[in-house]
Amino acid sequence: MKTITYKKLLKIENPLIIDIRTSKEYQNHHIDNVLNIENNDLIIKYEKYLNKENTYYLICNTGVTSKETAAFLKKFGYDAISVKKGYRNFKQP
Repeated sequence: MKTITYKKLLKIENPLIIDIRTSKEYQNHHIDNVLNIENNDLIIKYEKYLNKENTYYLICNTGVTSKETAAFLKKFGYDAISVKKGYRNFKQP
């Protein structure tokens, strides 16, 4: 399973980051310019939100759920990468 650190993620030009936390968690604190799709919604409707030609970077609170969801999406042919240690470890540059 692919993972990425924040340090490496911040070096990517215009990464497609999806915050899979709940909308309430997202509203309280989030990373600028990041799309919020709750994990359950993404798992059920991934074909609605994702394109197999793109790479997606998934972020949750601790990195555990994003890792599981990335593995799930990989089974269906999507390039999804989990952000290590999740949002709690993120610091805005």
